[in-house]
Formats: sequence, structure tokens, C-alpha cells
Amino acid sequence: MFPFGRPRGLVQPTLNKGWVSEIFVSLQGEGPYIGVRQVFIRLSGCSFGCAYCDTKQAWKLVKRAEIFGKTEINPVSVAAVLHAVKAVGPVHSVSITGGEPLEQPEFTRGLLKELKKSGFKTYLETNAAHPLALKQVLKYADIISADIKLPSATGRKAVWKEHREFLRIAGSKAFVKIVVTDSTAEKELISALLMLKNVSPGITACIQPDPALGIKGALKKFGSALSKGILKDLRVTPQVHKIAGIK
Repeated sequence: MFPFGRPRGLVQPTLNKGWVSEIFVSLQGEGPYIGVRQVFIRLSGCSFGCAYCDTKQAWKLVKRAEIFGKTEINPVSVAAVLHAVKAVGPVHSVSITGGEPLEQPEFTRGLLKELKKSGFKTYLETNAAHPLALKQVLKYADIISADIKLPSATGRKAVWKEHREFLRIAGSKAFVKIVVTDSTAEKELISALLMLKNVSPGITACIQPDPALGIKGALKKFGSALSKGILKDLRVTPQVHKIAGIK
């Protein structure tokens, strides 16, 4: 289940209980759904550990989850999460994020299934490196935000094989985000775009510069790649929640 090493702590998620970091309401700040109101269910545990990660507190398992400002003891039940989410007003969708949700596939499946039964649109945010786990939850995920991991940005080994298989399984439900940094070479980005064209030519891809590089820096650094027309729907998008100063 953990191809990049076990997360820190003991993981024993089930279909009915799992490890949660926090649950809150905010605006989606990344990708093509920027600005929509969502409930965010952030799960704990991630064995990938990207260098640019801005939620490193969710890498390890925590004894207590913060659910709309109240503390719950982990592991938290699907029923408890659903009860809390139902108390929120209208939202565009419910995002299961992390950490890495697909390192708890049974719990993630349970959450997505019950959310769908309750009438919510479901949004899964993942590192797109767990294709077998995706098969377990795909039926209940409406939107899949798949992060394509460039080694220059993550500081980790490439997972192209996993990405290709993940996107093949996800099909039209997925869009991708590609974080780029000042360390990212243009040829590396072009290779990623060509991979996407080969696997899913109609996919929406959002290039997301880290804050130190910024939109202007990305346009200057990757202008040639952007002008090649490799993908029909290629965008450059900032992290709007950071600009707005919200979670």
C-alpha cells in the first residue's frame, strides 16, 4: 500500500474509520475549480513527502483531528465525518485531500460512498501514484485532481509508470496539476506534457508555479513549452488561497 515507505505512525484504516488531520470549509485555491466553495476533509499520512508541500503537518498521523474547530480522537468514523459535513451550508463539492487519501483506500472509499449517497459532489485530490487504490474508489469520485510529480520539484524519484496507469484508469474524471519550481528544467516539463498527450490528449492540465517562482517567472522560464501546443487545454494557475490569505 505504501510504495514510498510507511507513513510515520501506525496506519490501520478501515472502511468505517480512518485517520483525519482536519476538516474545514474554504474556497478551492488550485486548478480549474478555483473559487468554488468546498468542504475539505484532510486525511493524515503521506509517504511521498514533496519538498514543496505546504501541508507537512499532514504527513504523519495525529492523535486528534480538528473538525470545524472541535477536537475528535483518531481514528474518526465515516459516520462522524458525514454528520459534521451535513451541518455545513451549500457547497460545490467535498474534497478528500491529504496527506494522501489513497494511502487509506478503504476509508476514502467509505467516505466517498456515503458522501455520494447523501447528495454531495465528490472531489478527490491525490498524488496520482496509487493506481490500484484508485480502482477501489473510482466509482464514487466525481472529480479527480491528479498531481503530476516532477522529480526536480518534489525531490523524489520519478513515478511516471504509476502516473500513466493512474490516468488511464481515471479517464475523463481527472484533471492534472503540475507544480514547477525554479529548479524545474523546461525539457522535464515538456516530457510530462508529452506523457499526458499520449495517455489522455484531451485532459485539462494546470501548471502551478511555486510562490518563489510565481506566474511571471513561470511564463518567462517555460514560454517555449507553453507555445508548443502539446495539450489543447493547458493553463498556468496560481495558488489563489495563498494570495487571498485563506486556508
